[in-house]
Amino acid sequence: MRKYISILLLIISTNIAAQKLSLQTCIDSAVVNYPISKQAEIYQQIMQSDLNKIQNSNLPQVDLNGKATYQSEAISLPIHLPGLLVPEINKDQYKVQLEINQAIYKGGLTKAQKELSKSNNAISNTQIDIQLGEVKRSLIATYYQILLNKDLINISTTFQKTLEVKQQEMQAQIDAGVLLKSAADLIKVEQLTIEQKILELEINQKTLASQLQKITGINISTETQFEIPKYELNNDGAQQRPEYKLLILSQQKIDVLKSFSTAQSMPKAFAFTTLGYGRPGFNYLSNEFAPYALVGVGFSWTLWNWGNFKEEKKLLDFNKNVIETQKENFLLNLSMNLLQLHGEIETQEMLLKQAEEIVKLRKNIAETTDNLMKNGVVNASQYIDDLQKFEKSKLDAQVYKIKLSIAQTNYLWTLGKL
Repeated sequence: MRKYISILLLIISTNIAAQKLSLQTCIDSAVVNYPISKQAEIYQQIMQSDLNKIQNSNLPQVDLNGKATYQSEAISLPIHLPGLLVPEINKDQYKVQLEINQAIYKGGLTKAQKELSKSNNAISNTQIDIQLGEVKRSLIATYYQILLNKDLINISTTFQKTLEVKQQEMQAQIDAGVLLKSAADLIKVEQLTIEQKILELEINQKTLASQLQKITGINISTETQFEIPKYELNNDGAQQRPEYKLLILSQQKIDVLKSFSTAQSMPKAFAFTTLGYGRPGFNYLSNEFAPYALVGVGFSWTLWNWGNFKEEKKLLDFNKNVIETQKENFLLNLSMNLLQLHGEIETQEMLLKQAEEIVKLRKNIAETTDNLMKNGVVNASQYIDDLQKFEKSKLDAQVYKIKLSIAQTNYLWTLGKL
């Protein structure tokens, strides 16, 4: 169901000309679009084929074989009686036979084989999830870089427009002889500097958008609006990392292998039939070609293998204990990472709050300097300096807002919830 929902999101997102694009939409589309996702279906087919093969092993196994031989000596009877003709057995012999074998009892081997096949499939799918997790992390970094670039471009463009308006005002004052031409030149230099910065940012933005489009398969244009992710972090710290799931599945596979080992050591019962035609048949004293048949039951049981089964189970238990320590190590590292990310979230929340206050103050200062310049109290250089600080404060606030979102996203990714 999740796969079909993701495909629907992909279809919708690729057919909107000027769409709003969210991080979650990008993640869902990347999961569908990335080539490694196709392996899940292949692994499912492999498992189904393996299960069919295991099930078919319980059906009668039919083999046809034949041979022709010549031997240096044949059976003979050292009896010489008057009137009794003892045939001489031919040294060349021929045989074609059909052998049918049917398992009656396999000691639970079929069930263990099926469980092992399912376990291998679950591990393979989890390994896909781990690789897709790295794809998601790379996508998240690209997405947020696009957001930062977009804000830099928007703020720089706004700053440039402010300078254009101010240059027009100053030109009128220069024409009236109130200001020197050098004041307008300062504005012009700043405009050119901003233009260079915007050009560099736009080129970088185009590259990042191409990368995101390649990963997600979503058509991204200059009209695309990237939404800043907003997450509500609750106290549910239950992690869903595929790496940890893989460790659990590896332990479960060891339990399956122990069951498989036990099944191998159990007695096996079977029935068999042989249908043949050859010379000789079952009458070894006959030189005639004849049909023959044999029906029977049998069993096999390894009563003693010098403790190999026991040692095999001990090795499996050792490996299971090793994985247990890996689980503990993973959870410890995870908890430390979550603590660090939680501290980062709190830091960014405080910095954002302060940055928003600074924006208000810088706006008031810039407006005051503008009025002072109009009255000739301060020069254009001072005004540009205060205007730059105001624009920088807006940029800082936006950056802190994005950094807060990044910290929240990283927190959820670390928990395995993205």
